[in-house]
Amino acid sequence: MRLHKEANARWYKLTAILLLFVFGCASVKSEMAPTGQLAELISDGQQDNNNEEISRLGPGDIIAINVYRHTDLSMSSITLRPDGGFSFPLIGQVYAKGLSTNELEAKMKELLGYYIVNPGISINAQKLNSHKMYVLGEVARPGVITIEDDLTLIKAIALSGGITHDAKDSGVVLLRRGKIYTLNFVGVLKGVSAENVRLRNGDILYVPSSGLADTTRFLSSISSILGFLIGIESGIILTPQVGDALRGKSGNSSPIAIPSK
Repeated sequence: MRLHKEANARWYKLTAILLLFVFGCASVKSEMAPTGQLAELISDGQQDNNNEEISRLGPGDIIAINVYRHTDLSMSSITLRPDGGFSFPLIGQVYAKGLSTNELEAKMKELLGYYIVNPGISINAQKLNSHKMYVLGEVARPGVITIEDDLTLIKAIALSGGITHDAKDSGVVLLRRGKIYTLNFVGVLKGVSAENVRLRNGDILYVPSSGLADTTRFLSSISSILGFLIGIESGIILTPQVGDALRGKSGNSSPIAIPSK
C-alpha cells in the first residue's frame, strides 16, 4: 500500500511539473549552438566503441563463452535470465547484470580457477537485447526499439514507421542522460544536416507535433512521455526545454532532477 501511494505521488508530481513546462510562458533562446550540440553528440558516438559503460550486460542479452583448451565448457549461446544470471558448468550460477564482458571474463576466470589451472576465457556479447531506446510522439508506431549495430536517428524513425503528417520534422527532440538536444530530421534526409547521430541505450526520441491544438492528442503525448520517464531507475531529469520542444520552440534553463527513490 505504501509503495502504491508513493508511486501515485510521484506520478502526480511528474505530471504537474511537465504540464508546468508545457504551459509556461517563459521562453529564452537556447545557449547551446547547433555546432556545439552536434560536436557533443558526435563525440558521444566516437566513444561508444571503447566505452565499457555503453555495453554493460543485462537481462535477455545473448553471450558466447569460450574456455581455451576446454571445448566441453565452451558455450556458443547463453541468454541471460531476467535476474541477469546464467548457469555454467563447474561453477553453477553466475550473475552478469551490470558487468561489462571484460569484467565478466575476470569474474569467471577467478571462479573457474578453483577447478582449472590458469583458465583462459573470452566472452563475446552477441546481442544486447537489454539495450533499448524509445521513440515517442508523431511517429506511426511509437514504442521501444532494441539497439542493434549502429542505430541512428534515421534508422530509429524508420523502425517506428516514419513520421506522421502532423510531425514537426525539423525539431526532433533527443533526451539523453538529463540533457535535451533538438535535431533537424528533415535536414538529415535532405543531406543538409549532419545530425544523423548514433543513438544509445536509454535515449528517448520525441517527435513533436507541428501544433498540439488537439487536446486528446496533447494529453496522449504527455501520458506517453511520463509513462516512459517513470521507468528510468537512475532518476528523472526534466527541464523547461521539454515544454518548449512540445510547443515547437527552443529554450534553456536550469535542470530539475527528480530522484527515483
